[in-house]
Amino acid sequence: MPDSDRLPACDRLQFDPGSLSDLTVKSDRLPVNPFNRTFKILIQVGTMKPITRLSAQSVLLLSMLVLALAACTSNPSDQKRTEALKQYETIVRWSQWDAAADFISMEYQEEHPITRLELERLRLFRVTAYTVRSTGVLDEGLTVQQVVEIKMFNTHKAVERTIIDNQEWRYNPETERWRLHSGLPDPTKRY
Repeated sequence: MPDSDRLPACDRLQFDPGSLSDLTVKSDRLPVNPFNRTFKILIQVGTMKPITRLSAQSVLLLSMLVLALAACTSNPSDQKRTEALKQYETIVRWSQWDAAADFISMEYQEEHPITRLELERLRLFRVTAYTVRSTGVLDEGLTVQQVVEIKMFNTHKAVERTIIDNQEWRYNPETERWRLHSGLPDPTKRY
């Protein structure tokens, strides 16, 4: 690039907030090209001074802090909830219906026993997709309602069916476990 085409460099930007055309560039430390939209200058809030570089230690410390905060949960039941929902999802994805029945609470099973017919009907299907559509946390984090779209392939009829499974999960503080209070997916439901 010829010297005449070079734009001045800057370490300070001054401009009128009402008009971006009133941009004054001063100094010779950072090259500035207002026509190159990929060049970015970070400006410290309130001072309008550019942040030219962060030390490697600052970046490392900041990234470690972010990771530590992401790993922390405010409630021990939150982590157990995540684990239980993920385990159930994995079991359903593999169409392991007997194992999925183990997630159902005893109270629900007493009111709505799982019949042999229901399990045999589920064994006709292979899950091809399990998509969580929404999750709502209720009762101060002790109840979760989750809407899941499940695509199931009928191995005898060679037909795929999509169902919506409305799941209700409740946390039992005594056993410290999450249990399903809505039963297994029903392949007879239509989406």
